[in-house]
Amino acid sequence: MLPHAVGSLKTSTCSLQSPLSPHYYQEGDLLIGGIITVMGSKMQMEFQFDKRPLGTLFECRIMNLRTYQNLLAFVFAIKEINENPYLLPNISLGFQVIDPCFTEGKALIGMFDILSGIEDLVLNYRCGNIPNLIGFLDGMSSKISIMLIRIFGFYNIPQISYSTMDSLLSDKAQFPSFYRTVPNENVQFQAIAKLIQYFGWTWIGIFVPDNESGLKASQALQKELAKSNACVAFLEFLPYHDSLNERKKLDIVETLRTTLATVIIAYGDKDYMFTLQIILYIFPIPEKLHKYLKKISFTNNVGGAVQFDEHGDMRLGFDVLNWIVFPNESLHAVKVGQFDPSSSNQLLINKTLIRWSPTFNQTPNSTCSETCLPGYRKSSKKSSSSCCYICVPCSEGEISNNTNMDVCSKCPITEWPNEEKAMCIPKVVTYLSYEEPLGTCLALASVTLFMMTCSVTVIFLKYRNTPVVKANNRDLSYILLLSLKMCFLCPFLFIGLPTNMACLLRRPVFGITFTIAVSSILAKTIVVFIAFNATRPGGKLNQWIKSRWPNCIVLFCTMFQFLICVFWLGKSPPFPYYNMADNIGEILAECKDSSFAGLYCVLGYMGILAIASFILAFLARNLPDIFNEAKFITFSMLVFCSVWMSFIPAYLSSKGKYVVAVEIFAILTSSAGLLGLIFLPKCYIILIRSDQNVIKHLKRNDK
Repeated sequence: MLPHAVGSLKTSTCSLQSPLSPHYYQEGDLLIGGIITVMGSKMQMEFQFDKRPLGTLFECRIMNLRTYQNLLAFVFAIKEINENPYLLPNISLGFQVIDPCFTEGKALIGMFDILSGIEDLVLNYRCGNIPNLIGFLDGMSSKISIMLIRIFGFYNIPQISYSTMDSLLSDKAQFPSFYRTVPNENVQFQAIAKLIQYFGWTWIGIFVPDNESGLKASQALQKELAKSNACVAFLEFLPYHDSLNERKKLDIVETLRTTLATVIIAYGDKDYMFTLQIILYIFPIPEKLHKYLKKISFTNNVGGAVQFDEHGDMRLGFDVLNWIVFPNESLHAVKVGQFDPSSSNQLLINKTLIRWSPTFNQTPNSTCSETCLPGYRKSSKKSSSSCCYICVPCSEGEISNNTNMDVCSKCPITEWPNEEKAMCIPKVVTYLSYEEPLGTCLALASVTLFMMTCSVTVIFLKYRNTPVVKANNRDLSYILLLSLKMCFLCPFLFIGLPTNMACLLRRPVFGITFTIAVSSILAKTIVVFIAFNATRPGGKLNQWIKSRWPNCIVLFCTMFQFLICVFWLGKSPPFPYYNMADNIGEILAECKDSSFAGLYCVLGYMGILAIASFILAFLARNLPDIFNEAKFITFSMLVFCSVWMSFIPAYLSSKGKYVVAVEIFAILTSSAGLLGLIFLPKCYIILIRSDQNVIKHLKRNDK
């Protein structure tokens, strides 16, 4: 079955009786030992410990074609080395291979065969015509590799494995003479975790052998899966061969039937194709061979790099294979990607080459929860795995722009989530504008009241020489009408986008114009009160009324308010400000007051003048004169004070553009109250009851 290069065993002059395994031997100046499985074993009898067993316990009968290829590759590599005059000139390379038939006992006996001689089992002694053993090759399980290396390590003989991936063997302190041509199994676990993360699988089932290797593999897998934010749906330890009883089978079937996981990792021992190209640089002395093995770095015939790292591990990656099962149950492997631990982009997958089972219409989904759409985040369920969660909406001001987000992110201060909370959009800048209904209504009300005031002014100018207009100081009436016009125009400083000029002027203009109006009413009230208390014709009181002193009252009161406004603007002037905190999802453009003290001083001073006017008018309300304004001034001041007293709490409780609307409303209502209660009764007499607008009627009522 082997090529002609393989010879038969020679008979040693000294030998011990032992159950031999199949041997494959070729003479040479230097010898490489190996334990390579070719035949499968069958147990001939049960173990009994009450007497010595007779015969062999295992019989090698079944050939494994896949492992037989490993032996052929080994023999072919030796042949290639011997036929190449540049590799080992004048030196022939031989081998002695033991077939352990997949059993640990035969592997141990085969190791003694190689150490003691071809058929001699004498420890620490070699008899027979065998050459120097310079290296050793094995391709069985991690358990057997560890057992062999602990013995070969005594002789400092290099041991090279082509299938053992146990991470324990990377410890050079324990195993200084061990090398392998397969990656550390930790790299394999990393590759599996990367593959699972690539497809977005989070709910994974695991099957591992029920032995020490399976336990370590399950622990390492769970650790790597946790790094990829995946969770283990179930973990099952599978017994070997006959140990898998019916009860265990039923448990596994039930686990598979009830689990939500559609992705399962099945881990176990695997045999790998072996290449002997690393032996191209073998040196005859075993003790010096380690130095060269550690420094090996070359490119093989297919362009692949071959190199051991500082732990004796080969720097290799993994191919990702897609196994396709045909209707006739034949298998075909398609390479769809690769994992290279030394590359920055470790995992590369070509999705177009993947052929999923007909059970799936697309890439399968293996999760224990629904996908959280953008606008939602994951929230862990109580008493459940971290991979099982519920989807909850993002909080106010936060978004998630991807699926299955763990946390929502806050929008920048100038932006706000859209309705789906999937993206941030610029906040709307809001202010009281002319385009919106509220701003339009207030502007129309201001214009209407301004036009009404202009009409009253025209009427008073036309009938300026009539008793009604001349009564209670005609000049003060003109001043009051002018101030009311300015009051009705004040709202236009409040409507629209706040600017530096608008913020500086709106409060001072409002305060000064209202002070002119209220001080005019105060002067008119004083005139009425003094006029009916001046008992002597030509006395000082009568002269005071006919002089310019009432106008001086208006000027003095206004100047005091002007000084307050100047001090206010000089110390803490209002300025345009974009408020992003008060209203959710909006930027409020407003005039910010550095201090409310200035506003309260302006309103307080106006309140003092209004209260003084109210008291004097109330005292003079019953004086005998048909043109007596005291009653109307009393009611107008009552309305004025009521409006501005209710303004303060409304102003403090409002936000954004509604603060401006409240202020405009207070200005318009208080000004309209003054216009309506003081001037409309006089207009009624002038236009409708002109018979009362004569001196005779005045004298008749006095009598």
